[in-house]
Amino acid sequence: MKYYRKALAVTASAALSAIAFAGQADADAHRTDDHVQLWIDGKKLHVADTTIYASNPDTKACRDGYLRFEPPGQQPATYPAYREDGDKHCSAADVYFHLAKDTWWPNNTKVCAYFLEVKTRKRWGGKPCATIHN
Repeated sequence: MKYYRKALAVTASAALSAIAFAGQADADAHRTDDHVQLWIDGKKLHVADTTIYASNPDTKACRDGYLRFEPPGQQPATYPAYREDGDKHCSAADVYFHLAKDTWWPNNTKVCAYFLEVKTRKRWGGKPCATIHN
């Protein structure tokens, strides 16, 4: 009977660990903060595609978008979002950018999206973040 209880406890513990792990968001996440959204599509440490989005509440604004990866113990990597023609992103419409396609990152890398106003270089909207882990 002792062996049976011990085996049952170990099995239950393993099952709870598996459920807790399954609930974690690896490289697949969606975060929103004050009109700015971050979508990361991928699996575990692989990022297939990242989309940053800024909604524009009733004003024409010129913004540059950025995606920043902060691997633990390493230098951060920033991906600026520029249009191919080099123009600034001035629009009364919403803005989407796809960045950092098909990249791999170390475990527990923090990813944040943000936009800066072109004239003032002040942050526009929020700064949603997610963590890449396996």
